[in-house]
Formats: sequence, structure tokens, C-alpha cells
Amino acid sequence: MKSFFIAAALFFTVACANAQNYGYVVYLHGGVGLPAAPDLYQQNWQSGPSIGAGVEFTLSQSASIGIGADYARTPTKKFHLTNGTLNSNAIASGGEFEMLSMAAFLNYRILGRIGGTFPYLTVDGGVTHMRMSDQTIISANAGAQTLTGASETAYRASGGAGIDIPVSATVAFSLEVKYISIFAKDDRRSYVPVEAGFKFVF
Repeated sequence: MKSFFIAAALFFTVACANAQNYGYVVYLHGGVGLPAAPDLYQQNWQSGPSIGAGVEFTLSQSASIGIGADYARTPTKKFHLTNGTLNSNAIASGGEFEMLSMAAFLNYRILGRIGGTFPYLTVDGGVTHMRMSDQTIISANAGAQTLTGASETAYRASGGAGIDIPVSATVAFSLEVKYISIFAKDDRRSYVPVEAGFKFVF
């Protein structure tokens, strides 16, 4: 993780130098995160809020690089337990899964020019801190029991696409969809954030 933050600092320094010629963008996104993989995660957790913010540095008419942070939270489904079982007679609370990430990204504009409407492709790499809260289960047969949560920090990577639509000379509406994979020790965990927001041009 230390090597990632050193690389990110160098990345930020180079980006700032390029931004002197091409400018930069501050973005704010918000939307929903959809559990995707593995099957246990997709079946027993439901969609939840996903937000992100960062800085994007324009290198040319077709390419930008940047660094950003995002947060996603996916609660367990009603009556679904984090150990993969289904119990309609149980009352469960907790078990939420939270992911806080920092990543460096590359955006490539497919069509159009800066200042116009254009779709783009995006890829990123970084780190994610994952945390699952304790889950308390109360049932008539077994009484109350607690499934202990856990936390882990792991590398992540994503790929996706988006579109920027100018609202004014300094503001653009943005819509973006990504597939994010987190390479945890035991299994790869993936989710799909669908977000919309604004980019502010400086």
C-alpha cells in the first residue's frame, strides 16, 4: 500500500505540471452500487449508496488522468444472513458491507472535443478498505447470536464508460458506469457503481 501512495504522489505531481497547459476538472458523483460477484455477495447483499469525488487533469483533446476517492455501502437483504443462509423466521440487523477507495484513473474520450458532449472510457487502479459490520440474528429456535464482522485493505481495479454533457462553459453533467474488482485475500469482490454528477472546469 505504501508503494501505491508514493506512486500516487508522483502521479499527482506530474499531472499538476501538465495541468498548467491544459487545465483541470473537479468532479462530484453520486448514485447506487450494485453487488456483482461472487455469488454469495450478489445474492445476500442489496444495492446501496455510492459516492465519489476527485480531480481530473486534461492532457490532450482525447486523454485525461486523475485521482479520486469513492465510498460505497451495501446492506444485507431482508432475512438474508452473511453466512449465506436464508431464514424468513429470523430478525437480522447489521452485516453492512462498506468500501472506501482511493485510485488513480485514465479517461479516454472516444468522440468529440473538450467543451462538447462526448462519451469516454475509463480505467483505474488503487486500494480499497473493506469493512463488514457485525450482524445480530434473533430467531425463535436459536435465540440471539452474532456473526462477527471483519475488515481488510486490498488492491482494486476497474473499467467502465461515461458521458460528459456541457451545461455551461465551466460546468458539465456527467454519467458514469464502472465494474470494480477488489482483490481480497479469500475471494475477489466486485460491484457496479452507476453514478451521475457534475464536473467543474478550471
